[in-house]
Amino acid sequence: MQVADNFIKGWKLKNTPKIKDIRFTGSLANYNWSKFSDVDLHVIVDFGEVNKDTNLVDRFFSFAKYNWNKQHDIKIGPYEIEVYVEDEKEDHTTTGLYSVKDNKWLKEPQPTDADYDEKDIMVKAKYFFDLYNILQDKFNKGEYSEVIQGIEKTKEKIQKMRTSGLQKDGEFSTENLAFKVLRRTELLDKMNDLLIKSTDKQLGEAKKKQGG
Repeated sequence: MQVADNFIKGWKLKNTPKIKDIRFTGSLANYNWSKFSDVDLHVIVDFGEVNKDTNLVDRFFSFAKYNWNKQHDIKIGPYEIEVYVEDEKEDHTTTGLYSVKDNKWLKEPQPTDADYDEKDIMVKAKYFFDLYNILQDKFNKGEYSEVIQGIEKTKEKIQKMRTSGLQKDGEFSTENLAFKVLRRTELLDKMNDLLIKSTDKQLGEAKKKQGG
């Protein structure tokens, strides 16, 4: 709760949305944890309470999450805490979900046997690595608007991939494990970093045009 409170204060919003819940989820809230796992701490809010443009709100919270996680190294035991802001309307599929705010399981996990195809996982993950390289090339060419649009669409695609996998085959689905590969190799952080750089460059060009 202290970590969540610190994260929320860092938003520095004029109108902070009502905190619907603070939840612990991910592999450590389940039976598929490993030494690479994070403590996934989700702050649940209604994006519409911040601004009607929920895509803009999503980008703001992505930046807030990226900056907070980059600046802090807080652990519970050997596991780093990874904060995230989730829209209450988001379809969050998981087999383990605990409300830190209310101190109770919302969905208690059950043991299950791992069954997955490593080759298929890497094929799916490689697709997104290739996309990132394309977007990096566009950034180098100064095509900042295309980079921003491309990253936003890619993040949506990754989220849909993971959600569909969880709904279909659970925590050990190819899609969910491919997502974990992207996160552990820091590709998601690299995309957020590229998004911030592209936004800064785009705003800088706009200011130059106004000055001219």
